[in-house]
Amino acid sequence: MATDQPTSPEGDVADAPLVPVGRRRQAERRRRFRAGRVAIVAGLLSLILALVIPATGYYVVFVRPHQETALIVNETRYSWGDYLTRTRMVIAQAQATGAFQLETLNNLIFDMLAEIERQEIVAQFASQEGITASEEEVDFKVRSQILGATLAQDDSYPESEYQERYRRRLALLGISESTFRDVAEAEVLREKLELSLKASLPTTLSQRYLLVIQLSDIESARTAVARIDSGEDFGAVAREMSRDIQTQESGGDLGWVPPGVREAFDAVMFELEPDTVSQPLYGQSGVFVIKAVGEPEVREVEDRHVSRLESQALNAWLLQRREELVEIGRLSLPTGGVSSYRYAWVLKQINQDRELFPRRSASG
Repeated sequence: MATDQPTSPEGDVADAPLVPVGRRRQAERRRRFRAGRVAIVAGLLSLILALVIPATGYYVVFVRPHQETALIVNETRYSWGDYLTRTRMVIAQAQATGAFQLETLNNLIFDMLAEIERQEIVAQFASQEGITASEEEVDFKVRSQILGATLAQDDSYPESEYQERYRRRLALLGISESTFRDVAEAEVLREKLELSLKASLPTTLSQRYLLVIQLSDIESARTAVARIDSGEDFGAVAREMSRDIQTQESGGDLGWVPPGVREAFDAVMFELEPDTVSQPLYGQSGVFVIKAVGEPEVREVEDRHVSRLESQALNAWLLQRREELVEIGRLSLPTGGVSSYRYAWVLKQINQDRELFPRRSASG
């Protein structure tokens, strides 16, 4: 009778063991189950990656830059998001008063971090000068920022309309009322501090009679010094070479000058011997050579210098407070200030704000 069992070449039945059909089916099911589980896990991983990568990119591009610390003054921390908010506030305020000019945007981006720093220093240290801001003063400052100085003083302006404009401004900037008021309070403190410092300026100061030559570069300044050292008259060289239109015709005659009026001169003007000439001095508007005439004298400050000294009083106070904070490690810029990368990011954020900068139509 025929058989289904395999046979050896000699015709004997092979001695290979038989696998029951049921066991083979169980093994196949386990293999398919494992394969299905691997496919499910792979699918889940692909889904997670598909979600995580865009989310990570969104965080890196849009969220993290806002959260990174831009400035620390004592315990107060400002993020780049705070910086962006302050910048938008300045733009919105300028637009509300018709004073905003697009060409000033670049300077605003670079100057804003220093302005926030100044406001925070004033907010923290004004009380040491006996300066405070009342609720009424802050209310009026807020009202002025929303309506402009003229309408803010108009008692007949509808309160409901003011509140609506205030609400829209907060919505535009995406900030709370308390943040808006904090900025307004800092500005009130700054204005009061500036007035107080101006009022405390002395009416007499030690001064030096100076002649000046203003030049465009260091080589020209060295040439001027060499000519004077060789015996040429300072006034004659000034009339020929100086770029200071106020003193050129008078041979560089500045008259009596107190410290703070010409900051580039402050470090050396009282160190020069009578009738001697300085080495080239660097200033914001060029390179200078000065000559001290006679000895220093304590004199009444001339009217022409008063406004300059008044404008410098707050800056000098701020600089002193800042130097104190830096010296004890209580003021820092953790991300290094406005780098080229940060500038591009800020500019992009602002330009994307359709309410601050509406897009023009194709027709213009």
